[in-house]
Amino acid sequence: MNKTFRLPGVGFFNDDDIVDFVIRKNLGTFPVYYSSNVLILNGKTGEEILSSYKTFSVVHSSPLIVSMEGYGNDLLLYWSSECHHYNINEEYFQIVNGTDIQIAYHMDSCKSRFNSTTITKLNLMDSETGFPGHELYYSNNSINNILKKSVIQTMFQTGVIAQSLSSKRKQSSKSFDVVFAVNNIQPSLVRIIQNKDLPCINDLRKKAKKGNFHNVIDINSNKAKGIYDRGDTAVNVCLQSRYNGTLFDDFKSMQAKNFNKGIMTLYRYQVTCACEIGMKCAKVLPQHKQGWTGYMGSMGNGYFNNRKNVYINK
Repeated sequence: MNKTFRLPGVGFFNDDDIVDFVIRKNLGTFPVYYSSNVLILNGKTGEEILSSYKTFSVVHSSPLIVSMEGYGNDLLLYWSSECHHYNINEEYFQIVNGTDIQIAYHMDSCKSRFNSTTITKLNLMDSETGFPGHELYYSNNSINNILKKSVIQTMFQTGVIAQSLSSKRKQSSKSFDVVFAVNNIQPSLVRIIQNKDLPCINDLRKKAKKGNFHNVIDINSNKAKGIYDRGDTAVNVCLQSRYNGTLFDDFKSMQAKNFNKGIMTLYRYQVTCACEIGMKCAKVLPQHKQGWTGYMGSMGNGYFNNRKNVYINK
């Protein structure tokens, strides 16, 4: 199932004067998602302007747009997430039934599925560069080796495009600032069922129907083992070798783990646009002409600030 539950971005990504839309489409159902697509849709036809960009993990943030001189020159800033050393993999997995929804939401799917690290990036692109564009922020370069092994990065804010703090006025049409917050929290530990587990689970459940295996859901027994879900005996047996000795989280332990250990960092990057010698490039429009620089637009009211008298200057 594909879902879109974040506000789109609005800007000009082709040569006409009709606004285009940037949306994020997630494959799966809450809280389990397999991948996420970023699409730029033609505001006139509804078709994709560029081939969509698929990312491995879901990022819960909306896109930002930097308005540039001319139609079709706008810049897109968007977050992406992936598992370190793993390509996109939409293979089935599910969280064991009965897992608390808040705990499931804070799990690190890369760690749970592949024992890998979740990497987050802030990318900048336009219709000329295409996806994925240029990396402005890369999480593995921003936290030390200890944190890399124990935290998951979650963006609670989309961020905002701001006027450059540069004191050089002549640079104001070439530069802009992007401000965003990153929250590092310890991920919750939950049990998941993967494709490779299904033959074992299904076989034991078939035996149980024939009276050859005692299969029950015993919540109290699970809790005594430090397991906080409704996994039946078949699930417990088939997952035992993978999770042997693992201490899982209930809601109280998750809250205690993150209450004083979350780390939020506020970033402000200055981005300067440069052209090759002999080329003429679009300028960054002044702040009052920016169309969609934050969540719910530049004015925070859901309206696109549609600029006027903008000339094509590619």
